[in-house]
Order: sequence, then structure tokens, then C-alpha cells
Amino acid sequence: MAVSGFLALWAWLAPGLAFLLLSLVIPLRRSGKPAAWLSLVFSLGALVGAVAAWRATAPDMARRMLWEWIPVEDGVLTSLGVLVDADATLMLILVALVSFLVQVYSLGYLSDESPASLGRYYTYQSLFAFSMMGLVLAPNFVQLFICWELVGLCSYLLIGYWYQRPEAARAAVKAFWITKAGDVFFLIGIVMLWSRTGTFDFSELFELAQSGGEALAGLGLVTFFIYLGAAGKSAQFPFHVWLPDAMEGPTPVSALIHAATMVTAGVYLLYRTVFLFEQTPDVLAAAGWIGAFTALLAATLACVQTDIKRVLAYSTVSQLGYMMAAIGAGFAGAGFLHLLTHGVFKALLFLAAGAVIHAVGTNDIFAMGGLARRMPQTFIVFLIGTLSLAGIPFFAGFFSKEGILGAAWAGGLTVPFGMLALAAFLTAFYMFRVV
Repeated sequence: MAVSGFLALWAWLAPGLAFLLLSLVIPLRRSGKPAAWLSLVFSLGALVGAVAAWRATAPDMARRMLWEWIPVEDGVLTSLGVLVDADATLMLILVALVSFLVQVYSLGYLSDESPASLGRYYTYQSLFAFSMMGLVLAPNFVQLFICWELVGLCSYLLIGYWYQRPEAARAAVKAFWITKAGDVFFLIGIVMLWSRTGTFDFSELFELAQSGGEALAGLGLVTFFIYLGAAGKSAQFPFHVWLPDAMEGPTPVSALIHAATMVTAGVYLLYRTVFLFEQTPDVLAAAGWIGAFTALLAATLACVQTDIKRVLAYSTVSQLGYMMAAIGAGFAGAGFLHLLTHGVFKALLFLAAGAVIHAVGTNDIFAMGGLARRMPQTFIVFLIGTLSLAGIPFFAGFFSKEGILGAAWAGGLTVPFGMLALAAFLTAFYMFRVV
């Protein structure tokens, strides 16, 4: 098990090392393709480390590697390190895989950028991968929150990558402030939890929850504030408005941050701390209802969009609602499965959409048509992603969506079940409308 901890630590630190090199060695960052290749090599190294860590991790065991941090008079306030288990390594693979593939794709997609601009892009990409992996492996709320904020910073930088465009600059600022509104409540919730329990550590909080300690009694307001932080990052109603506008960034950024990884951070937070939310079933039920409403609202809005990226953006909001609904129904595993499957097929859809936009020079779906004959490979992969997103049997999305619908029904969320079922039909409608 010690091996899995070191492998996960390498997967986390590899993109961080790439970021440091690109940040400190100015000629390297301004070199363009050499900077991109450096980032790619470390990204591939992170992917190899993530897969190796997953293979070395037993399904029912967890490994912690901690270093004391922030000493206080009577001990240590918190620590820094990694918490490695089967779920964390699966999420680590998803982040590393999508990050690597997006960086490869970006070499072609951004080939017209200047060397300095391309180097800046890959510097941001490396920092984002480091931050997201640190969030996934965090053993306590302090490290998670630091990485959470770094992920938000990277989102701002990458959405506003083409900052010369007023729309991109406005979208970056909008995303930053709306998610920060949720983050303020998240921070308050963390501090309130620490004042009750005296710890930020997930393992210690889990033991308290299992023992039924009085410190975890009356946690309703605490878990609600933590949920608001997750809702902001994962674009739940009413925080959902930032995500469609974030499509002003480059399409590879949309695939990485706003489909597969960053926006699922809120879902992952609730999944990792569901033992706290189980102490407050009312907050859990509220998360389920809001998730189902978000899924239906976003699916309805996607039906009337004409921009191919905005259709996929509203689809992402809708699928995040599915994940939250599953957790709210008491079946967090179903939400986590959909997080994993959605991360893969939605990234595929965004990258295929980017190829179409690059070829035709417009985002308007009504200005497209007959492209299956001219771009057969892109059509095939886009169709595969659509079939999975629509929940067609035997594709990955079918199994994860079916699990969520079953969870909502079994959890007694009858009305949310109806909203999710209707959203599933709308998903098939708006995606095949794009096809």
C-alpha cells in the first residue's frame, strides 16, 4: 500500500513540476511548442502514475501519507499529503487522462497561437491539473479548500485565455465571482465544522460520524453551507448561470474544465463527505430536489440553443443535476459512477464539437449540415458520445443514468424521479437535434 501512496503523490506533483518550470524559466514558457511538449511529458507521467496507483490500491483499503503543517501550541492544526483509496485513484485517472488528451488535442487546435500565448496556455493547463489532483487526493478540508480555490483561479485564467475578446473577459469574471459566492459559504461551513469537532481531517470526522459523537449533532447549517460551495462549483440552480457563458474559452478548455473535471469537484466533495450529510437528511434531500430541478431546467434550456457549445454546456449542467440527485437520494455511488462515465463521453463530445467548429468556422448548428460525409471520423465519435449521453442501452451513460433513476425511486424522491425521467427524454431530443 505504501507504493500506491508514492505513485499517487507522483501523479499529483508531476504537473506541478511542469508548472514550476514553465513559470520560472521565462524563455521556456515563451518557446511555444517546446513548452507544450514539456507539459505533455509531465502530463503523461501523471497519467502513468495514476493508473499505477489504482492498480496498487486494494478496493477496500485506504493509504494516507501526511506531513505536519501549521503547528500550534498544543500540536498540529492540520497536515498536508494524500489520501489514497479506490475512489480517489479512479478520479485521479479521469483527471489525468482527460488532461493529457486535451493537451494533445490543443497542439493542433491552438496551432495558430503565438509561441508566448501557447506557452501561457500550457502553463495554466499544468497548474490546473496539479490543483485538481490535489483536490482529489486531499486528506482534509484545508488542503481541499486551497486546491479548490486554485482550480477556480485556473478556470478564470483559461476561460479568459482570449482576454482580448470582451465576451471572454466578461465570462471569466462572471464565472469567478459566482463560484466565489458559493466558496464563501463553503469556507464558513469548514470553520464552523472545525469549531465543533476540533479537526479538519476526513478520517477523524468519519470516525466521529461512525461513533455518533455529540460534536456532529445539529450539523444542518454546516452541511448546508458546504453544499452551497459544492453547488457553486458544480453549477446547481441558482448558480448554474456561469457555466454556459464559460464557453467563450477555447473548446479544449471546455472539454477539460467544464465537462470532465472542475465542474464535478462539487459532486466529488459531497461524495467524499457524504458521511457528514447523512447526519443531516434534510440537507441531503434538498440537494436531491435541487439536483433534479437543475437537471430538468438545463435540459429544457438546451432544447432551444443554436450554439453547439452552449447545447453541450447546458447538457453538462443537466448531468451534474443527475449526480447531485443521486447523492441526495442516499445513493452516492450511483452519482460517482455517472461522474466517471460523463467525464469521458462529455469530453469526447466537446472535442468533436471543437473539430467541427474549427472546420466550418461557426458555432451555429443551423449553419452546419451534411458534415457526416466530409468528416466521417468526427461524426462517428460524436454519435458514440451522443448515444452514451442519451442513455441508449449498452453504452456507459445508460448504466449510470439507470442507476440514478433507480436511486431516486428507491430513495423516495418520487417527484424528482419524474423530473429526471423527463430530463432523460429531453437529453435524447436535444442531442439528436444537434446530430
